[in-house]
Amino acid sequence: IKSYLEELTNDSSTEYSLWKATKRIKRPILHSPPMKLEDGSWARNNQQKAERFATHLENTFKLQDDQDDDQDWPEPKQTDENIKTTSPKEVAELIEEQIDPNKAPGYDLITGRLLKNLPRKVIVKLTNLINAAFTLQYIPDLWKMAEVIVIPKSGKPPNEVTSYRPISLLPVMSKVF
Repeated sequence: IKSYLEELTNDSSTEYSLWKATKRIKRPILHSPPMKLEDGSWARNNQQKAERFATHLENTFKLQDDQDDDQDWPEPKQTDENIKTTSPKEVAELIEEQIDPNKAPGYDLITGRLLKNLPRKVIVKLTNLINAAFTLQYIPDLWKMAEVIVIPKSGKPPNEVTSYRPISLLPVMSKVF
């Protein structure tokens, strides 16, 4: 706690930080109740609960039968070889204006605050990476992966899997792209 309080500065990025720190300290510790399984038994450890959520989400977001994987996909369109590239200035402005430093990071733990504090040299390298992705028409798979967490719905029984909503935490880098 002491080290966190020492890091607080008097700028706009830490507005209400002392209040937030106090709220976090005083927040009650939430326990994870047992989760009811499909067969009526109870999942008591985190592994069983994770498997129950995975099964539920897989069934909820399952492709419909009429969506055949072997369907004919259109050929990719040939793009103009003179694709307009972006500049380090544009990337820096996008990061400054559109990336929220307080949003939760994705699985890679890169935060918006980290991006906002990048030196110019790294912004230039990032711009080169973005321009290469445009030119090659390729988005790195790691930028398309999300960490899914579940948030309890208010007023719903915590032992039912349907009482939670999934949230996808995407890497901040995919938001810059």
